[in-house]
Formats: sequence, structure tokens, C-alpha cells
Amino acid sequence: MAKLKSNNLELEFLITECLDYDPTEFHFKVTMKWNGIPILNDKAMKRDNDHWEKGAEGGIIGYEIDYIRLIDAIEKSLETREPQFWEAFPDPDVYVSIYPDRSFPYLTEKERGRFAFIVSPDSYQLKDSDCYEGYEGVSFVMNPTEEELRQFIEDLKSEHIAKIKEKIAEITDRLPHSEDKTKRIELLRKAIERFGSE
Repeated sequence: MAKLKSNNLELEFLITECLDYDPTEFHFKVTMKWNGIPILNDKAMKRDNDHWEKGAEGGIIGYEIDYIRLIDAIEKSLETREPQFWEAFPDPDVYVSIYPDRSFPYLTEKERGRFAFIVSPDSYQLKDSDCYEGYEGVSFVMNPTEEELRQFIEDLKSEHIAKIKEKIAEITDRLPHSEDKTKRIELLRKAIERFGSE
């Protein structure tokens, strides 16, 4: 699990499943906490079937087609010192906005080395909501340092690599030897190479 901390605020990013037919795709759970306590109330969240139950204990769930996009957004903000935006794709379950050198996007004064890191779950995550609302919902604002963001990137990479390796082991044990099995494992290994790690 990758964690981003800023004072008593904490963001937990957990990859719940890496898909073996395309390892760039994954399911995830995000939990926002204050002093270790989840902020979102499960009574206000969708929890009406097995899919939504995966967000239990104050989390939100989502799906992403390319794991590199979130990491890229954070790295670009660090390197260019320009705002960046990530939206889970193809379903906009959650959005992340990153504003460098300021503690909030609307403030004009610079605060070198601090970032406004804003996580916004779409209101479709809320109970009885029946469609995506397009950027409507709650937001969780953090002010991590540059060092904390860089560590979060490394933790995200490690989380992905660990999940991909788990998937390789699962396929190796589960599937009989075949050309398809070999191709799947090779695809997963290439996904790890995107992080420059074995």
C-alpha cells in the first residue's frame, strides 16, 4: 500500500487487482484519513453489492487503464512546477489535482517546496447516486512536501511491481504451459520494465 502523509492527514492508495490480460489496467481503493481514522462515512457511501463493498471502511474504489498516468502527473508537477491533473480512466471515479509551490490553488503567494494535493472522489461513489456528475463531490486537500511526494511516487511504483509479480506467480501456478501463458507472463514482465525495475 502506498501512503502519502501530510501532518495528521493521510492518503492510502491500495491496488486491489492487477489484470493479467493487460497489466497496465488495475482496480484500486483510496482511503482518506485523519489521525488514522477514515474520514468518509460508510453510511453515505455506496455499499449495496460486492463491487462497492470493496470500498468498505471509508474508502473509494476505482479502475484505471494505465497505471503510469498518475505517476506521470505527479512527476511532471515536480519537474515542471506546473499544475497537473489526473482522472481515473475510463470511469472518472476519482480525480487528483496537483498545484506546486502553493498550499491551495487559489492563493497567489508561493510556498516553495509545498504542494496542494487534492483528491476528489466523484459523487457517483455516494449512496443512491446513479451517474457520474462530472467533478462534483467532496475533496480532500493535503499539503505534502516535495520529498513526501517523491516518496509517494516510489511507493506507488513498488506497489505496482509487487502486484504484477503476484500476478505472474498466480498465472505460473494456475495455467498449464501454453503459448498464451508465455505471452501473458512476458506482457507482465514488460510492464515491470516500464518502472525501470526487475
